[in-house]
Amino acid sequence: MKKENKPISVKEIILSFIGVLAQTSWEYMGLVANSITGKVHKDMDEAKFAIDTIDVLLEKIKSKLTKKELKDIERTIDDLKINYVMQLNKEGE
Repeated sequence: MKKENKPISVKEIILSFIGVLAQTSWEYMGLVANSITGKVHKDMDEAKFAIDTIDVLLEKIKSKLTKKELKDIERTIDDLKINYVMQLNKEGE
């Protein structure tokens, strides 16, 4: 039986991009090493930009998500925002 090759959907592209942005946020918060350089680099402005972009993308795609997908992305955003605030507080100490 021949498997049909369907093009990737916009939803799948956006979900993949959200994953990339989440990983990038962790990297820019200095919590994980950069996946390319292997070095830790901190840039809180870039981290915030990535987190805010995930928020915007979620609003655009929300109606196309399953309940589980929505819950997973919302949990990711919450984790990112909590860690963002914690990192900002560390900088202020």
